[in-house]
Amino acid sequence: MAQRDLERRIADLRSSEPWTEDEARLVLDACEESGESVAAFARRMGLGAYRLFWWRKRLGQVAPAPAAFVPLVVREATSVSPRQPAAVLVRGSVRIELRTLDADSAAWAAALLRSPEDERACPTCGKERRCVCHERTEVIDLIPAEVVVRVDLREVLACEDCDAEMVRAPMGDKVVAGGAYGSRLVSELVVDKYRDGLPLHREHERLERLGLDMPSSSMADQIACAADLLLPIWRALLARILSSKVMHLDGTSLPVRDKDNAYAVAIGTLWGYVGDDAAAYLYTSTGKKTGQLEGEVGPEDLLAARHGYVVADAAGLFDASFKSGQRIEVGCNMHSRRRFVKALDAGDVRAAVPLAAYK
Repeated sequence: MAQRDLERRIADLRSSEPWTEDEARLVLDACEESGESVAAFARRMGLGAYRLFWWRKRLGQVAPAPAAFVPLVVREATSVSPRQPAAVLVRGSVRIELRTLDADSAAWAAALLRSPEDERACPTCGKERRCVCHERTEVIDLIPAEVVVRVDLREVLACEDCDAEMVRAPMGDKVVAGGAYGSRLVSELVVDKYRDGLPLHREHERLERLGLDMPSSSMADQIACAADLLLPIWRALLARILSSKVMHLDGTSLPVRDKDNAYAVAIGTLWGYVGDDAAAYLYTSTGKKTGQLEGEVGPEDLLAARHGYVVADAAGLFDASFKSGQRIEVGCNMHSRRRFVKALDAGDVRAAVPLAAYK
């Protein structure tokens, strides 16, 4: 059918009610061949866009939208300002607190969602509808981490008038000078291992999913170097605990793999030291009162620098430390307290009197 005859045939269908399937297919095929949108074709031919959309859906000519990620545009917090949501729900006698992200610390991202193309035309006049506002819905989501190659471009300065010595900008931030790993990556390893308890082989799997094949041995070396850099903080923390008005200490056994025997387990000790507003945990390879390896600090070694009140249990390894008058022994009564708790739970109300003396 010639183009002019086709347009004349479509013009005759403007007032035709209703269309047959053959007539609808004729119009839809002409729309597709024109390369125009449904709304633009309907305007040009004087048809109602809503009728074309209805027939497209009925005849199954609407292809399902391909799966795609919604683009996220990260904006400043002022452009997508946080709101204060309801904090409490009450269901009968149950009180539920709704905890949300801190608006001051969380990043806010705007996801601009467009309406489908087949819904953008006005169903009455066929004109393209314009956006008048956005309905807002807040969703807590996560932007996953990304491994990148940081390219450090060190500035080199030279004098153009003479051959004086050139100067270079400092090296980029790294834990190991000359190493291949940045400080942010290493700090992530330290936090994951010691704060979140993630073993290095699982950390390796996690990084591998992000595209980085980092051996566990390299992770261990980087963490060891990071620990050396943290020594000033470690010393300051111990000094703060030692200067507290009251210091508490206790130890618990900790089995570890024996590096000298692949099939053996060594029993070390994790010592906890608590001050007024700080706490530290030191590992020793044995349960003895002094450190047995280079760099180890046992309880007697640390107590030698302590003056004042020390809360400890009746273990014999503290006896030598309390012979001096510079440390005042304060007995730990937790073991006896729990006996009173058991007695009170069993119905002996006399146990309430000593329990009231505990804080």
